[in-house]
Amino acid sequence: MRWTCTLLVLATLVARPAAAEPKPEISTARRAGAIAAAIFPGVVVRGLGSYLVGEKRAAKRLLYSAAAGGALMATGGAFVGATGGNPYVVWPQVPLLLVGTGAFVSSWFTDIYVAAGGGEIDAHPRALPPFSVEASMSWQHDAYRERALAGAAGRFEVGRVGLAASGLFHTGGDAALVDLDAHVRILGAPATGEVITSGSRLYARIGGRWYREKPDDLTQFVAEVEVSGRYDLASLDPALGPTFFEAATGIGALRATYASTTHDWGSELLGGFGWGVYVGTRGEVKAFYEHRRDGLVGGIAAYRAAGFVGSVGGIVDLRVAGPWGVRAELDIGNAWLSTLALVYRGGPP
Repeated sequence: MRWTCTLLVLATLVARPAAAEPKPEISTARRAGAIAAAIFPGVVVRGLGSYLVGEKRAAKRLLYSAAAGGALMATGGAFVGATGGNPYVVWPQVPLLLVGTGAFVSSWFTDIYVAAGGGEIDAHPRALPPFSVEASMSWQHDAYRERALAGAAGRFEVGRVGLAASGLFHTGGDAALVDLDAHVRILGAPATGEVITSGSRLYARIGGRWYREKPDDLTQFVAEVEVSGRYDLASLDPALGPTFFEAATGIGALRATYASTTHDWGSELLGGFGWGVYVGTRGEVKAFYEHRRDGLVGGIAAYRAAGFVGSVGGIVDLRVAGPWGVRAELDIGNAWLSTLALVYRGGPP
């Protein structure tokens, strides 16, 4: 009996999981060196910053994701360059170029974030709200004008289906931009507004955009089909913390009217990518690239790539008191558009 009890005690001790060892403290000097290494040469050799702060597995996975993104970027970019951006043959390669560039750039941002200790921050995403409404003011700056635009937007979700509408209107009546769309949730959490464990999601949408520029006597209408998704990078490795990657691709049919009499038909490639971080349970901060070049912002004057490259920007979207929140956005193309919005969201506060 004594030996039986002894064996049971030993078996219990062996089977008991070892207590997780605390991570070693990273000195300020080492942290600064990791950040510097993540910036350069980390822009070329991904994962150096994560490796130097002890996140070796995350470093390898960032290296692999950067390599995959670089391969897609090179494949799509080579085809686009070889054809001179011919619109009749280039469209299948642009999504490869955009997704590849997004994965390559996002892995770099993530490595810097992990090196700075961001992966240790406790933050969680929220599901999209069941409905939201917002009122905004925007300021447009370009080489020819400075003007203010009032805006409004709304979104409503029922099950997997949702509707959205938004508009920007020049306070002097010279310009207007209206977007309408219907979307379907393919993957991801239902739109409850609750705190969730993963913000990864996949949506498909159809929509339309109407744009009027009175001084130039220009009217555009675009019918659009697009697929967009978000991937929480903690699913790739928990050390990557509250970071996420977004990508979208689609196509639009465009009808433009000049001088009220001349009509022109065309098409445009939709798409883009983004990288961001969750802020507690209050919202998110995101940097993005948008490939479309119609509307108020246009595309960046990128030397020989002008007319192909779209716009870049950043968004800060936070809840500040219960269902009330603010959204600040900056879009940079051949024009700059800065926006500040007051948002009311349905669902839990």
